[in-house]
Amino acid sequence: MQVDQYWHEWAHLLQRWGLQGITASFLEAAAPAGIVMAQFVYMGQPFMREHTASGQMEALAAMLENRQQTLSFARYLREESKP
Repeated sequence: MQVDQYWHEWAHLLQRWGLQGITASFLEAAAPAGIVMAQFVYMGQPFMREHTASGQMEALAAMLENRQQTLSFARYLREESKP
């Protein structure tokens, strides 16, 4: 699964809400607990299907399961927030 295909969309959404920086910090700090966070995403999928595409939820969970991808996304968020 190509996890980073949604990064731009996620970054844009977080930027619109003003949450890019705090999300990047959270992902960096919580990267060791990524597998646990991914399990919450998997468990929440049935409740979120109406609001989000299942491919995005699966990509989010896959990213959280992989520490390197999580840290890469945090770096991507920081780069996107630079003026």
